[in-house]
Formats: sequence, C-alpha cells, structure tokens
Amino acid sequence: MKFSILIFSLFASYLLYLLSSIYGNDFKGYESYFNCIITTDCINSYKTEVLTDLLASLFSFIPIDNFIIFFYIFIGLYLKILCFSYNNNFKYTIFLYAMCGVLILEFNQIRASVAIAIVVWAIYYLRSGNKLIFIALIIFSSLFHISSLIFLILLFPTSLIVLVYIAILIFISNDLSSLLTTIKTITTDGLYDFFRLDNLNSYLNKQSNHSVVNVKTLGMMIFTFLIINYRYIKKKIVINLYVLYGISIFGLFIYPELFSRVSDMFLLILLINLSWSISNSNFLFFFLLTLYAVLYFISGLKSIIFTY
Repeated sequence: MKFSILIFSLFASYLLYLLSSIYGNDFKGYESYFNCIITTDCINSYKTEVLTDLLASLFSFIPIDNFIIFFYIFIGLYLKILCFSYNNNFKYTIFLYAMCGVLILEFNQIRASVAIAIVVWAIYYLRSGNKLIFIALIIFSSLFHISSLIFLILLFPTSLIVLVYIAILIFISNDLSSLLTTIKTITTDGLYDFFRLDNLNSYLNKQSNHSVVNVKTLGMMIFTFLIINYRYIKKKIVINLYVLYGISIFGLFIYPELFSRVSDMFLLILLINLSWSISNSNFLFFFLLTLYAVLYFISGLKSIIFTY
C-alpha cells in the first residue's frame, strides 16, 4: 500500500507540476523567487519562511530546473495521501481532496501544500488525543507556511474558540494596515519578516471575488445541515473546525483576499475530518458533500479557464 501510494504520488505530482507550470497562478512567481535566491546578488522584496530559502539553496545543486517546486508538490501530496490511508473512507477522502484541495494547493499555493500536509498529520494525532505531537507538528508546518499557526486554536474549547476568533475579527476590522505599520516600527526587522507581516499587509486591500464568496456561502448552508446531525459526528474537532470555517466566511466581507485563504485552509481540514467521522450508511451526508465538492471543483476550474 505505501509503495503504491509513493508511485501514484510521483506520477500525479509530475502531472500537476506540468499543468501548474502552464496554468498555475503562482508558478511563475515561485520560479523567479527560487531562481533569485540561489544567486549572490538577489534582490527580492517578497519574503518567505526561512526553511523555504534554506531548501531552495540546498536544492540549487540538483541540475534539474525547478526541482524544488516539484519537490514541494510531491511531498505535500504524498504526505496527505499517506495520512488518508490510515483513516476511514480512504478513497472518498482522496476524492474530496482532489475536488477541493488540489487546485488550491498543489496547483497554486505550492508552499502551503506541504504545510497543510503536516497539519493533516497534526490533526490525525490530535484526534488520537496526542496534543504534544499536534503542537510540535503545527510549529514545524509553520516553517513552510506561517499561517499554519492558526490551527493551534483547535486546542481551546469550542466556546472559547468562538470568542477568540470573533474578537480577532473585530480587532482587525479596525484598520489593520495601520496597526501593522505601527508594529513594524516597534519590532526588529527579523521578527517582522519571520511572521511575514509585509505579505499579510498586501492581502488587506484586494477586492472581493464574489464567485468565491457565493460558493463558500453555499458550503455553509450544506455544512449547517450536516453539523446539526450530531449523532453522525464522532469527534468534537469537526464542530470546532466548522465554527472556524463559519466565522471565516464573515471575514470575507472585511478582508476578502486574506480570509479567502484562511477559510480555504479550514475548509480542507474540515472536509477531511468530515470524511473520517461520518458513517458510510449516511447516504444523505455523502450526497450533499459530494455535490458540494463537485461544485467547488467546477468553480475553481472556471476561474482557471476564464484567466486563460
């Protein structure tokens, strides 16, 4: 099983690499960034995590163009599928991820693909009650993408999650851009760069994509029905993820670009955990979830087609 997953991941990753090089929104940016890092006179205003720069430097000795991009796609996909194989509904979980995750991560947000893969494993251990491994893996995943740290909020009770996350929404709705500028003046450049606050600032003023908001609102309607059926939910973590995803939808109307990415992360982890937690006998659940996954995939595919 593990060897077949490895072979499948290699072939699928290469195919995704080729497609991403043609249609991926972020591919050219990654290509130029990694090529810049390995030169001695690189001047690049865009910042990534330290581990990303380190890996780019290490892989620069491999005489294959864009090998690090393929490496990120492969490792992210392989680690996720491997974790799926240890849980219920293995094939259905792969289907959900193929519909709702591949176009976001392996196809575009390539660094986040690895980070989310590690988060998937962290959630796997959290479901088993091992909080220390969960924390360690979340911290490790943040070395690939700092946004992974937000999943530490899952350690709190549901009521506290609601209060904390709503407080964050209220807090950042009051001119977060000015706040980040103030933070920059009172902290060291190294600390500011480590948390990539400049990149966070760049997301704050982008316009909303209404089709994305509509699809995610539809998702809230479907998931509301599913979550009401508590007897089918075996893990409290599913409820917590649903709460985080739901509040993120409201965030779309404050900072759409930022919370679109945040809600995507919660959505993917929620979908995976739903597939792990629901009984195969619940036909209505699988029908609604499959319908949503297909609609989500079509929406993502349309955005690519209309872009090109």
